[in-house]
Amino acid sequence: MTQSPLPAFKWGFWLRWIAANALGMAGGQVVGATLGLFIGGFVVQVGETFGVLVVYATLGLTTGVFIGMLQRLFAAQEIGLSRGWVWRTAIGWGIGYVTATLNASVMSLTLGVFLSSVVSWALLGAVVGAVQYAELRREVDRAGWWIVINVAGWVLSQPIAALGIGAMVSLGGNANDSTGALIAFVLIGAAAGAFTGLGLVWLLRRRLQPEVAE
Repeated sequence: MTQSPLPAFKWGFWLRWIAANALGMAGGQVVGATLGLFIGGFVVQVGETFGVLVVYATLGLTTGVFIGMLQRLFAAQEIGLSRGWVWRTAIGWGIGYVTATLNASVMSLTLGVFLSSVVSWALLGAVVGAVQYAELRREVDRAGWWIVINVAGWVLSQPIAALGIGAMVSLGGNANDSTGALIAFVLIGAAAGAFTGLGLVWLLRRRLQPEVAE
């Protein structure tokens, strides 16, 4: 048995996946920050550390919900992701965001800001990829690669997004105001979506590659 040529690359799906991550990252961060500050104002009375963790967890969970919902919606034509994809993504982001944030605050003194940031985004990508793997393995072969793809995607998204943020600042924008922060979130989500989207397209193309007799 031999394999026929791979199906054509689906540019439309890839672009929709990028949009899902960009919009989900931006929307989730904005809504999550608002909810986190509101909830944190109450739980901080229990303890400052506990309040901070709740804020980070809320921010991660909300971002995961937004990203998971849009990924499921925008990918519906190519892959049937169940509702479980949304809550898995939310849980992955909730755990991953808290873990990554704590790592960045603790390890920055020993590893430096750059390396601690790389490790933090790698942790986030690994956790999110691992929980999504349980869903994705029902749809594609070699789904274990999805964890590696997520780690690479979220780590590599940072320098790409940094270039975009630098260009915005050079044009007179302010990365520290609300508009600048929103643009930064969009750039991070879009860059990560571009890398993970390429990986998902690869997995889907392998799934759709039929075997033909010699």
